[in-house]
Amino acid sequence: HYVGKADGEESIRQRWHAYATNGHGGNVELKDLDPSHFRFSLLRVFDPATPTRDINAAESHFKEGLDSIRHGLNRN
Repeated sequence: HYVGKADGEESIRQRWHAYATNGHGGNVELKDLDPSHFRFSLLRVFDPATPTRDINAAESHFKEGLDSIRHGLNRN
């Protein structure tokens, strides 16, 4: 598993454009992943006005719940 937030002005479009361009978007752990096995899901959608701290908290929540630091592709 890999959990990553997509916030800011371009949000999900910018994030997934980077992944579509090179398959990893600069994420070290994703560089070795076979693109044919890559799947993604939106775990939560926020209003664009949602405070960054709330988005960061949700990202941490999903990293914890999926244990993606210890048993996934998140390094932090």
